[in-house]
Amino acid sequence: MKLKDFMLRRGSFILAGMLAAFLLALGGMYVLNLEITRRDKTDAYDGLLPAGEDTPPAYPLLPNGPVKNVILFIADGMGINQVTLTRLTYYGPDGRLHLERMPVTGLVNTHSANNLVTESAAGATAMASGFKTNNRMAGVTPDSIPRVSILEVMRDSGRATGMITTTDITDATPAAFAAHVPHRDDTLTIARQLLDARLNLLIGDAKDILLLLGGSTEENPEALRRLGEMGYAYIDSQEALDRSDAPYLIGHFKRMVTREYSSRIRSEDETASLADITRRSIELLSRNPQGFFLMVEEEGTDTGGHANLPRFVINRLKAFDDAVAEGIEFAMREKNTLVIVTSDHETGGLTFEEGEVPARDVEVDWATRLHTGQMVPLFAFGPHAARFSGVMDNTDIPKKIARIVGLAEFWKMPMAPKN
Repeated sequence: MKLKDFMLRRGSFILAGMLAAFLLALGGMYVLNLEITRRDKTDAYDGLLPAGEDTPPAYPLLPNGPVKNVILFIADGMGINQVTLTRLTYYGPDGRLHLERMPVTGLVNTHSANNLVTESAAGATAMASGFKTNNRMAGVTPDSIPRVSILEVMRDSGRATGMITTTDITDATPAAFAAHVPHRDDTLTIARQLLDARLNLLIGDAKDILLLLGGSTEENPEALRRLGEMGYAYIDSQEALDRSDAPYLIGHFKRMVTREYSSRIRSEDETASLADITRRSIELLSRNPQGFFLMVEEEGTDTGGHANLPRFVINRLKAFDDAVAEGIEFAMREKNTLVIVTSDHETGGLTFEEGEVPARDVEVDWATRLHTGQMVPLFAFGPHAARFSGVMDNTDIPKKIARIVGLAEFWKMPMAPKN
């Protein structure tokens, strides 16, 4: 069954998900109109480039000097087709996303210790610690032994550290970098461990931290008082983030599910983009003369994949790509920063076909509402980025980072320090 303009600008996210489920039951194929997804019509795709005209160039390879800073971008659920469909929507077949212009590309195997198809906790644990673990375990190996993460090692080396996510701060991906729990759903333990980890910056939906400290998922005086006693500044808006010079801060930006381009995470009274938050976070962390490690996660690309909503995935991935551009701009200027973009797994088995040029309709299909076991893309920019070329395992990522920044082989340490 085909349906033009399936994702209307008006109407509810839930209704869209129900319609997607109905279409999937009837064969899964429907038509996505690319043109109306665009926010800026000046980017509208009007066909292929004229013969002889070059596609947008790749960013340059930088000399292999010392690396002081590392920015790891993770788009949860992002596969190659999600990247391609986002490019087609915003820039056309001959355009490029910022992440596609990064000069080094690779492919990453994502299986977990107990399943050929991973999920976010196990996938992030592999990228953080260099160890495979069972699905739904975070920061520990299958025997429940805590393992040191690349973030923890860089923190202990004197560097600033931070994490940004468009979902709960205690969700699987951030948890795997700074907490150690046998089950990802133990969110209050994760919240306590994240606070004890003493990251300089932790931004996302902080409801579990508020619940842990004050007994309510809403902002409450007791939680704010205890955060202050622990030395954390509390912010809940982009304006507050821009004003803050605090050495340690917790940012509470509530989730907002949206059909619009921006894919925002916001506070009660203000909208903030992932790109703006990333830009300001880099400014704050880069004040440490020893360098920094920053992990930035876009979770909506996974949520949209589970719901089989291509427009939602596209819009969230575009917002993620805008944040990647902030990291690239900083790395281009400083010459000492490694930027890596990848995913923990692909979600939905996205495919598309029958998109004649210059028509703006493509037929989109999904294989599942779950994760898939396909390899995911990796893009790298900065000194020593070439080490990320080719096919690798997700456990190779933190090991390569450690070697590039001159750290010890932390994955050979027996267990993580208590935090």
